[in-house]
Amino acid sequence: MNVSESSLDVLAAELASRRSFLKVIECVVFGILLLTTVIGNLLTLLTVYRNKRLRTIPNFFVISLAISDLGMGLTCMPLSFSVLVKSSWLYGDVMCQFEGYVAIILAAASTQTLAAMAVNRYFGIVKCLLYRSYFTTKRTIGLILVIWISSVVPPFIYLVAGDIFIFHPGKLFCYLELSAGWFTAFLVGVYVGIPSAAIIFCYTKVFQTINARNKRYKKDSNGDTVSVEEIKITRTLFVIVVFYMICWTPVLIVDLVDLFFGRYASPREIYLAYTFLVSVSSAVNPVIYGVMNQSFRKEFLSILQILNCFKPRGNGKAAQSSSGVQKQTKEIELSETSTKSKSPHILRRAKIKT
Repeated sequence: MNVSESSLDVLAAELASRRSFLKVIECVVFGILLLTTVIGNLLTLLTVYRNKRLRTIPNFFVISLAISDLGMGLTCMPLSFSVLVKSSWLYGDVMCQFEGYVAIILAAASTQTLAAMAVNRYFGIVKCLLYRSYFTTKRTIGLILVIWISSVVPPFIYLVAGDIFIFHPGKLFCYLELSAGWFTAFLVGVYVGIPSAAIIFCYTKVFQTINARNKRYKKDSNGDTVSVEEIKITRTLFVIVVFYMICWTPVLIVDLVDLFFGRYASPREIYLAYTFLVSVSSAVNPVIYGVMNQSFRKEFLSILQILNCFKPRGNGKAAQSSSGVQKQTKEIELSETSTKSKSPHILRRAKIKT
């Protein structure tokens, strides 16, 4: 038994020996994150589907990110939740390989989508004259397809090379073997390093441009101005990136520490926070859309009302009382009409009798 295997055994023992109240707290918190991820990202996709005005080029990337987060909420997170409930992995090796494979795909697709968002904002704000040439509907959809295809290939190569995913009782899901340092380095370099560099460069240029134009309060030398709508879109997407970085930077640090020491060096609490942060990153985006984008917020509420998940107080009673009043009004009108129609006949009979 090597060092990494012994540390996994220790983590497995700690998972199985949790106190009841701690187990309940972990399950409740993670369950809330799971429901928020699934419901929130489903609402995001339904919102864009229902509202044609929201089918913009920047929102194509929002759709891609929502699909990635929803995939996490429908595959990896339920399995991790069951581990918290049952205190062990119960699904065998095949499901473990599947979960590890899917997790890498979804994480890689997310980082690349965020980088593509940053590039989109760079052309939308800094290189506005070139924006419509580079970001057409077809090219944007093509870029998103390339992102997803490039995310599928690396974990496939990992499995074909003979490496496997193993269950990590601290992280609650199946992940890369610690011995596969080459693949971890590849993932960090290609799917974290390059996207992060693109994001930092693009948003630095974007905010420099916005600040410079705000100071001038007039058109620049090319006759371009940054619209209020473009600035709002940029702020929303930037906040998404910031939250993603807040969640994933500690995750990256934990993985690099393990890789450096050649063993799983962190305590269970750190690995648990690791998984919770990954889950928060999938759950938080719909909340950001709802808070920062009025169109998304209105559509969210509209969908919830249709599904009878949200009813303002008094609406039901008001509707019933108004319908009752309308019904009574109609009955009165009908009775008055019938009385008027019968009154000539009654008068005639009265005259005949007299």
